[in-house]
Amino acid sequence: MLERGFMNNNKKFYNNSITNGLVYLKTLRSFCINIQLSFLKQNDYYIKIAESFYQELVNLSNELLKSSKGMISKDIIDNKLLITEYTLPTYLLTEKLFKVKLPTNIVEEELKFQPGEYEPTYEEVIKMYELNKKIITVISNFKDFLTEIFNAESSGELFSYSYPFLIRIIIGLTNIFILIVERTNQNLASDPTFVCNIEYISVKLVKDFNMFLRSFVDPSREDIILKSQSFVVEVSHLITEYRIANLSPKNQEDLAVKSKKVIDRFAKFLSYVIEQLLKNEVYLIVEPVFLDNMYHSIKIIQYFIFGIKEEIKKEIESN
Repeated sequence: MLERGFMNNNKKFYNNSITNGLVYLKTLRSFCINIQLSFLKQNDYYIKIAESFYQELVNLSNELLKSSKGMISKDIIDNKLLITEYTLPTYLLTEKLFKVKLPTNIVEEELKFQPGEYEPTYEEVIKMYELNKKIITVISNFKDFLTEIFNAESSGELFSYSYPFLIRIIIGLTNIFILIVERTNQNLASDPTFVCNIEYISVKLVKDFNMFLRSFVDPSREDIILKSQSFVVEVSHLITEYRIANLSPKNQEDLAVKSKKVIDRFAKFLSYVIEQLLKNEVYLIVEPVFLDNMYHSIKIIQYFIFGIKEEIKKEIESN
């Protein structure tokens, strides 16, 4: 797979590995913080394990940063897929409110990224391949830890401020990330079937995010709660369409158009909520970085799911 005669492919593999790793590890780091803060002191066992995973994710992120040589695709920078406009402010507010230390150094390094792609040596490509395998192992172990928490919460043996429903969503996201890294290591390109499956999962994630958002907001902000609920209802209908529609190319295209419009509107709404938070106009019972993580996930969906689908469509039409 990683042969010397295919260095162009190896260059793409190397840079895709860095992009995917930095993008998705940021999401998992934030979820780790949420898990750490959600347990009571008597559950120190789980807190320490979450802290350990968090540090491993930070270390892996730093390894990827070092391997990037300060370069990343211009599209990734322009679409704010590594850090959003809210990442640093929500990091700082979370540190202030919860007295935790977040990796602001990673954010600062990513702000310095220059557009471009690094030309790796063959030895560096091999090291990246091994680093991906290490990432898969860490994330797989993290998923096992999440599964343990989910089972304990669901059976009434463990209390946490993170709902079992949320833990189940994080498990689903770890599965997606593992699949993406495995596909990267196998040099598999995105295909319509893969993208459509992830598209459905992404649409459902928007519903889940709104269910969380309406429960996190101070009840006095009825406007935000009602708007979140309207998204829950709208996306529920859309999910039903996915389930019952005859998946012809025309139906798939219609659903994709509807989904993209809903997700784009939700991104603007979520941006508004975060700005309200940073202005102290709304109170939420969740760490601020969690909201940036939601927003970051939506940016990923907008680009990697619907953006990739558009690229595939263009490639098919040009052939």
